[in-house]
Amino acid sequence: QYQYDARVKAQADTYSKMEPADAAEILSEMTAGDLDLVAGILGGMSSSKSSLILAEMDPERAAQITKKMTYSK
Repeated sequence: QYQYDARVKAQADTYSKMEPADAAEILSEMTAGDLDLVAGILGGMSSSKSSLILAEMDPERAAQITKKMTYSK
């Protein structure tokens, strides 16, 4: 579990350094296959970073991720 958490946090750091539109595009593609992972990555960022990425996503996809992030904790 710890190794998984550390890897997710490392990905959160990586994606938070990208342009929000670029991160949103990649994470949107990932959502179809692994919503939990995308929610974990965005959840590992500051809310100011994750909000910029979510704002660049399709609203329906952003809503799915937000629900996952909210109810999985």
